[in-house]
Amino acid sequence: MNSLSVYSQSLSSYQWKNRLVLIQTTNPQNQLFKTQIQELEDHLKGLEERRIVVFKFTPGSFQKGFEQDAPWENLNSSLKKDLRNSSEFEIILIGLDGGVKLRKNEFLSTDQLFRLIDQMPMRQSEIRKKKDDDNK
Repeated sequence: MNSLSVYSQSLSSYQWKNRLVLIQTTNPQNQLFKTQIQELEDHLKGLEERRIVVFKFTPGSFQKGFEQDAPWENLNSSLKKDLRNSSEFEIILIGLDGGVKLRKNEFLSTDQLFRLIDQMPMRQSEIRKKKDDDNK
């Protein structure tokens, strides 16, 4: 899978700790963007269980998570270049290893997202470890 250079430069503190979901739009009022955010927000437990951190990107700014009061931060120029998107909406999944695992320009249900992640070898290992810990 591809590596996203922005990940290694600006989001590297998450590598091997969290999976990332990046939701990008050219228009923050885009209904698909809003629907995607709501879909993820409605499944916080599943996100937490899979160690997913969500970032929202609009032209020139980004926000981590779902807090309404969280500040939107300015994108630095390398981040802008790496995240440039010509479509009005895009969702990207970045794995624990920093590789791009999925890139879509359409709605992604949490069922699809969780199924994809749950099939990954590192997630399978996490599930086995949790079962082992629960059986102790």
